[in-house]
Amino acid sequence: MQAAKDAQNKKPEHFDLEPFKKAFKSFITISAEFRSQLRTHFAQKQDDLINCFRDEHEENSFKRCIDIREIAPRLKTNGFPIDQQMEENLGALLLCFGDIAFESGYGERVPPETDEQRKAKMLLEMRRADRAKQGDGKGDKKLQKQLTTEELEKKKKEDDDWKKEEEKLMNQMKPDKPMKVLLNLTSIHDLLNSVDDMATYDRMLTELAMTEFEQFDDEDRALAALGKPFDKGQQLLPELEEHRKYSDDAQIQSICEQINDLVTIPDPPESAKNAFAITLFCMEAAVDSRSIDFLKYAFNLFPDRDYLIITQPHTVPENALLSKFTLVPKTMNNTFAHVLYLIHRDYLLEQDIEVTRTTPEDYKQISELLFSNPTVTFDSPELTMGMFKQATSADSPWIAFSARVEDSVVAAFLISKDVNLEYYVSHFHVQDQILMGEHDRKGHSRLVYSIINPIFEKSTRFLMKELLRLSDKTSLYFEIQTKTVIPTIF
Repeated sequence: MQAAKDAQNKKPEHFDLEPFKKAFKSFITISAEFRSQLRTHFAQKQDDLINCFRDEHEENSFKRCIDIREIAPRLKTNGFPIDQQMEENLGALLLCFGDIAFESGYGERVPPETDEQRKAKMLLEMRRADRAKQGDGKGDKKLQKQLTTEELEKKKKEDDDWKKEEEKLMNQMKPDKPMKVLLNLTSIHDLLNSVDDMATYDRMLTELAMTEFEQFDDEDRALAALGKPFDKGQQLLPELEEHRKYSDDAQIQSICEQINDLVTIPDPPESAKNAFAITLFCMEAAVDSRSIDFLKYAFNLFPDRDYLIITQPHTVPENALLSKFTLVPKTMNNTFAHVLYLIHRDYLLEQDIEVTRTTPEDYKQISELLFSNPTVTFDSPELTMGMFKQATSADSPWIAFSARVEDSVVAAFLISKDVNLEYYVSHFHVQDQILMGEHDRKGHSRLVYSIINPIFEKSTRFLMKELLRLSDKTSLYFEIQTKTVIPTIF
């Protein structure tokens, strides 16, 4: 055993050209014409191509579930004209000319048939065909002539010998057990990208007169039928800006132009500073609930600043002071180890929030809230504003409410006067959430639309209670459609 390993690891004494000749022959055989024909078939039989990519449950999948070497046999099974040469070299073709993407992993596969298995299979088919012919020739005579005892024994012995031989051949042709092998798994998305790269490569060779094949007519017709003609145009790179404008403020622009690395964080000018931070906070546990009383005096010390921020490690529990702060979500590329809390000085007026029915005098401020919402697109502000205006009439199916701080509208809500309760009960487990017998039939409503100034998001719980109190409702529902934007109040 060790001798075999040593012989295998021994350096060759001569250069073997056979692998190179085999690879070069395959390279020549799979020509540009051959590749163009393959792409044409892919374009003409998109559905059959999709059916080639099935997962272990035999369901169509867009994930990487097929080994590159298994693509050709699957194409052949699904009716693609794949000859033996293409079947042997398609995987290498996609890797060489298409640079197909894949991920390596181990999976169980049945080993290919050996020569002994193929020989046993062919011999079994031949023997079965011979016995079928013998049976057809002797069938009529057996009906006319009754077999003797010797003939019956001879026939029984022949049948027994045939069963033993058949069983032996079937055991010889029985496939081997699945074994773990290294697979290069790819998907139909990767295959189509590879085919596009291959087409770009072949067209470029034709333009550079490095290949004699120029007949892409069939491929172009197939692509045009799909509505995806080959794009021959080249996109020019945009011109580089010699001097970039970062800000309209001359001071900020000057500071940004002086930055020459990705590490330096310059100090902003005083005019741009609009926040201050708490860097140290200590409070006796017995009076921790009164820590929010400090906020008013903190803002009085910085009358020109609108925001107060705090950062702390995410493992530290929140204290009573942070109950009035808003937790700022992190961006995807943020590597800062702390979490950020923020509060606006106007939130100190939360005790003055008043919720009332919407009046025509509120339309202008509600419209400003709607158009300032970054999630609002297209004509939805006009449509929503129309719903608010309609809700102020007595025959409207909706009720509109506004939340005010002094004379400013900070939130607006639109709820329905009634809901299709029978539908909710029959399609959702409503009874698991509320006791239906404890709620009056008219006590159910649906939240149609809501918008709230981010400064006052922490007061959402109070605002929802006021909605239910003023509308004389006890249950509030919210329907989610396919493209529904979930309000921040949830």
